[in-house]
Amino acid sequence: MTYQHLKAEIDRCKEIAQAFLNYKRGDCTFDDFVMFAMEQNKNGIGRNDEYARDFFESLRDRTMEGSNSAINGLMDYDAIFSAVIEPYGPDPILEAEIDMIWSHGSRYFTQAKATLVA
Repeated sequence: MTYQHLKAEIDRCKEIAQAFLNYKRGDCTFDDFVMFAMEQNKNGIGRNDEYARDFFESLRDRTMEGSNSAINGLMDYDAIFSAVIEPYGPDPILEAEIDMIWSHGSRYFTQAKATLVA
């Protein structure tokens, strides 16, 4: 696992979150958002298409604020990090390297989330 894998996954999740915000602004239909999200999901790490469609469809009814908000569902650093690191398992990566990747990724994630346009 490298920082580049994590950064790419964060960028992919940010694109999906921005597409959802575009839908909320009225720039596209909900179906357009789901189609875009499903297409982006094909490039993601360890994704299940059937589960992903259900997840994207569930966002329509979520609020835009709070811990269960649509954006928090799409931009969850812990989930993104886990999805990237779990396929590699504990053996090939040292704990210090994991901590460094977590730290750098966390800063990148915070910057990426701050650039979402509502």
